[in-house]
Amino acid sequence: MGNFKVLNSAGSIKSVGATGATGATGATGSTGANGANGADGFIWSGKIAGAFGDGNPNTMLGMMNSILSVNTTATPTTQTTAVARISYFILPFALTVNKIRYFSLAAVNNIYSVAIYRFSDLARLTAQIDFDTPGTNQWGAAGSSLNLSLSANTLYFIASSCRASGGTAGVMSFTPAATANRPESSVLPSANPGNLAAASNYVGGQLGQFAVTTGALPDPAATLAIQAAWGGGMPGYFLDNSNA
Repeated sequence: MGNFKVLNSAGSIKSVGATGATGATGATGSTGANGANGADGFIWSGKIAGAFGDGNPNTMLGMMNSILSVNTTATPTTQTTAVARISYFILPFALTVNKIRYFSLAAVNNIYSVAIYRFSDLARLTAQIDFDTPGTNQWGAAGSSLNLSLSANTLYFIASSCRASGGTAGVMSFTPAATANRPESSVLPSANPGNLAAASNYVGGQLGQFAVTTGALPDPAATLAIQAAWGGGMPGYFLDNSNA
């Protein structure tokens, strides 16, 4: 800017010097702490997870809502008492599980069991949780105040079994009946290539099974097997930090 003139207090003209150059911009301040979202940016982090894949509860709920017929849900008789069906999952966040939730299709007593396992050593991390489904089209829960700590980036699986036969499905599935010619019906997670392999702890979105006796869930789990041609799908379970 050029020179300009102003009047001083005596009324005479006084010359004012040119404006100085602009100073350098100051350093950028540090980034603020995360807000309500979890460390990975999802509002459900550390709160709730679906027991499948990366644990996104919206994915599992959407899959359950997209099943058009309860005929895709396994009855205890179609599941049999000789096989536990399993769903692999790996969470991008740590989670303390207090209740395992599911959607009940009908009241079924003295049949269903569930447990959570760690893949690396097949250790059962919960007790075998036996539960009764409460009734038609309502939410149910297995276990209470479980206080089970699951680590981030670690492969786990949930196992669902039936201790007796029965023609009424109590727990809604989140997948349709199993067919051949798919990765999970052909290759174990441990045999997947590259970063798809279970040992990478990147991918958990497969189903499988292992043998049981009268529905009892052992510790450790029996040898894991690929998913057979199931009648009906995999029961859907949510892992909830809330004990309400």
